[in-house]
Amino acid sequence: MAMWKSRRRRGMSDGRMSRAQERARIAAEHLGPYAEQARDTASVRLLQARAWTAPRLIRAGKTLEGSIAPRVSAAMSAAAHRIQPPRRRRFGRASVVMLLVGVAGAVGAVGVARRMRTAQSMPSGTEAGTAERETAEAGAEETEKMHTV
Repeated sequence: MAMWKSRRRRGMSDGRMSRAQERARIAAEHLGPYAEQARDTASVRLLQARAWTAPRLIRAGKTLEGSIAPRVSAAMSAAAHRIQPPRRRRFGRASVVMLLVGVAGAVGAVGVARRMRTAQSMPSGTEAGTAERETAEAGAEETEKMHTV
């Protein structure tokens, strides 16, 4: 129905339409061999174009890999380093060991000082007080030697 309306608008009757179809069929029969030849020629030319293009693409790819890609990669790496926020500073093993040695030395010095204070507060006539005082004094001397070395 829609086809009939469009033909009517254009002013084609059924007779004119059938004559146009007949002419198109005849033209297709005459042009058929040319179409096959064009398809074959296009197929051959396409293969030739691919054969011509392939080595050039390979050469271009190698050029990109060898010269341009490293430069682009270096530029991207440099940009990444500029963008990256600064790293937080962490304590290394040496810092932790030094801290522990310092704390141990401070604890030892406090212990020696307490012993000396205890030894001094005891009466000097007692044997226990004398022995402890001597031990405390010897420990203090050793601690002083370690700190001076």
